[in-house]
Amino acid sequence: MKFIHLIIVTVLAAPQVALAINKCVTPGGEFVFTDSDCPIGSSKAGQIQYKAPPSSGLRQGEIDALNRIEAREAERRADKRYERTHDARYHVGYSDQLKIRELEMEKSALNKSLTRGTKSYGQTSAIRSQIIGIDRQIEQLRAPKW
Repeated sequence: MKFIHLIIVTVLAAPQVALAINKCVTPGGEFVFTDSDCPIGSSKAGQIQYKAPPSSGLRQGEIDALNRIEAREAERRADKRYERTHDARYHVGYSDQLKIRELEMEKSALNKSLTRGTKSYGQTSAIRSQIIGIDRQIEQLRAPKW
């Protein structure tokens, strides 16, 4: 990526070429534009300074691709900044991560037992209250430790 930026900066920093174009009138009254002297028999009617627009040397599709890459990189950098601030604010230790994983597996097993449909109403309400308790434990483990 740094190489691409180096190429772009080098091309954009290149001096722009200004051309002097001579406007000539032929004996038949036609105008001829040339960057050298007027042809024999024609007279010089003026001179035009032509300054070419800056060019990066890239085709339009390449420029669009480069803009998409730069936008993606900017988005990735913003995501990383957010992750760092989010992790600093809501840091979860390794032991807490393991406990959260264990609780989520237990919650998953309870949800599977509910979907089987072989439980009575009382058993279903007890399982749902266990799931709510597990959600509260996970929430406490993920809470900031100030």
